[in-house]
Amino acid sequence: MFGGPALVCAVLVWLMIKRRGGGYVRLTPQGFVFAEGLVAKRGTWSDVTAVTDVAPKRSYGWGPFKLTFSHAYALCPITIAMANGKLMTVKQAGLYATDGDALREVVRFYWQHPGYRVELTDGRALQRLRDAQFEA
Repeated sequence: MFGGPALVCAVLVWLMIKRRGGGYVRLTPQGFVFAEGLVAKRGTWSDVTAVTDVAPKRSYGWGPFKLTFSHAYALCPITIAMANGKLMTVKQAGLYATDGDALREVVRFYWQHPGYRVELTDGRALQRLRDAQFEA
């Protein structure tokens, strides 16, 4: 009875140690990784169709018991729409950067300006985030 919850807790603790925290946002010249909880969502820049601050609504349950909730608890969300119709969301971008809105704008900048993605390899992207420089 206690084995299942203990296993889930052990996996979460292991992931937190491995990730050095509850999750992370990694941007590379090829794509991105959003890791939160047990899940790491990956994508390539060429598959992105939009970057927005609107958290998608989620439905839970089945049949007549299906409920739809907006993610009202999503502070500074980063939602990436993919070409295949899937949405990838970081609900609490403010946990990964001092300014979650600036982190979303950095993601949007590198999606829209592929020529600047080399900055993701040498530290200039972090300086761009700190300075809130989102223009080419």
